[in-house]
Amino acid sequence: MTRMRGMGTDGAATMMGRHNGVIARLKTITPSAIGVHCAAHRLNSTSTQAGNSVSYVKKFSDIICQLYDFFDNSAVRTAGLEASGKLLAPCSTRWLSTERSVNRLKKCFISVVLSLQREAEERSDAKAVGLNSLVTEYRFVCTMLLLCDALPHVVHLSKCVQTADCDYSIIPRMVSSTVHALKQLKTVDSVNNIMMRLDTFFEEIANAGIETRKRYNLGEEYFKQSIKEPYLDNLIGKIEARFDDKSVLASFDIYNPAKLPSLPDNPCTEELKAFMEYGNDEVNTLADQFQGVVADSIECQEEWSSLKQFLKENCAELKHREVILKLCCDLSWTVIYPNMSILAKICRVIPIQTADVERTFSQLKLIKTRIRNRMSENTLDSLLRIAIEGPPIAEFPVAIKKSC
Repeated sequence: MTRMRGMGTDGAATMMGRHNGVIARLKTITPSAIGVHCAAHRLNSTSTQAGNSVSYVKKFSDIICQLYDFFDNSAVRTAGLEASGKLLAPCSTRWLSTERSVNRLKKCFISVVLSLQREAEERSDAKAVGLNSLVTEYRFVCTMLLLCDALPHVVHLSKCVQTADCDYSIIPRMVSSTVHALKQLKTVDSVNNIMMRLDTFFEEIANAGIETRKRYNLGEEYFKQSIKEPYLDNLIGKIEARFDDKSVLASFDIYNPAKLPSLPDNPCTEELKAFMEYGNDEVNTLADQFQGVVADSIECQEEWSSLKQFLKENCAELKHREVILKLCCDLSWTVIYPNMSILAKICRVIPIQTADVERTFSQLKLIKTRIRNRMSENTLDSLLRIAIEGPPIAEFPVAIKKSC
């Protein structure tokens, strides 16, 4: 336990609580340990909170859930959607599932509305009448297209932070790119602007015999001021707030050679002063955080002064991850820069996401069902390893023979 340096969590109060959380208690044993809120969980919370902050977007999610229940509870109704695909239910505990459910609804929107109208006319189904009235509102269609535009950017960012190669140095750039793409959706002249494609979509559903309603004259201007702009502003603001990382972890970015200032030939310039001072505050922060694990800040500063000179002159083409690996694995680097090597190893072991753990939980639920509840731990462990780390069954290298 005393060698623990970092712990990834889902951000729950039980884990991150300031006084009695798991991380707070672990710090009484190992003060240098760092608690990390999973980046994928942060994005999911951001998306959910941004939706809940706009009343109609929250209502939109409730309507999708009602639509899913209406069709899922009837095999006959579901069969009518098979050509377009079955509806998907949004779930707050499944990361960004709203994006998949909204895109599926857009894909089979015409089939859904026609099915609701058929149920209302032939069976006098009151629920079908109510749902048809809700989904044919002008603002419902606009909100659906808005989410189809905005959420894929957040999903792409979530998938990036879940990859094995992702590290802290590239997250700020990915977040900045996502925020820029979302801001473009707000501009009138953007090619991705939702308002530029509304007429085309409304024309498609009108050709299918579906008439949308503008309730109480709630048209384009209302949608823009009351739904679109507040939702995008909330989404952008919450992403920037949750990823405005000025913590100890951001200090590890000093290992990125691309961010080193230029090294001038003239020893008496401001550029040289900027180069000599670059990273000093970050090294002090890391030395203070991992006090007792590395030497004092003075010795770390001496190593850093030599390392950044070496990186600028000989390793300018290396990426942040490659420098970290060199400091961790290359014996010559670890001997010359022992403290910088220890900090690099800490950077490698601190998790930025807990997606792997969540996938294990999901596979566990699929493998150990109620019927197979007496499965031994060894069998369960082997099946989990195959399911998570192994290739697909069709490509599995071991030949499986069926018993006669």
